[in-house]
Amino acid sequence: MRETGWHERGIVQDAEGALFYEEQSCQAPDVRFRADQNQIIEICPLDRSYVRKISDRLKENKGSALIIDYGDDIEKWHGETLQALLHHKKVSVLDHLGQADISHHVDFRGLRQDFVREGIVCSKPQTQGEFLRNLGIELRADQLAEKMDGPARAAHLAAAHRLIGHGEMGQLFKVLDIG
Repeated sequence: MRETGWHERGIVQDAEGALFYEEQSCQAPDVRFRADQNQIIEICPLDRSYVRKISDRLKENKGSALIIDYGDDIEKWHGETLQALLHHKKVSVLDHLGQADISHHVDFRGLRQDFVREGIVCSKPQTQGEFLRNLGIELRADQLAEKMDGPARAAHLAAAHRLIGHGEMGQLFKVLDIG
């Protein structure tokens, strides 16, 4: 949101082949809340179409699904979350195209609201750590660790911590249980 209204940020290439971000004015996007001037809001216009497809499939087959990804469950969603990771380290999104994994944080609150509008029962989003703890990951990890020693045991416990730990995937990833 700029003083002159909404702008969309895209990626363009200059004559030498370098990539950079450029803003163009655009129509107001469909967002859940009002943005303040100079705030960045990331939206995924395809979210609603995916929600409809998943909802139709769940209604037709009486199924359920889990959505697990980087994301947040917050009331007012703003800020840039587009990121690239190469060898487990953050890098510039534009500098490593084709080599780095590119992701963004999912708006789990908005996603849940869209599923509810489609008549689908949803849990509140929870952290991956909470979800896995409720499934008994700590007990199972301890049982497996008892049969290990040395570097294998250390690697196993570190992996479990990464999955459920605060400041790790356990906090950064969210889980939405639908259907």
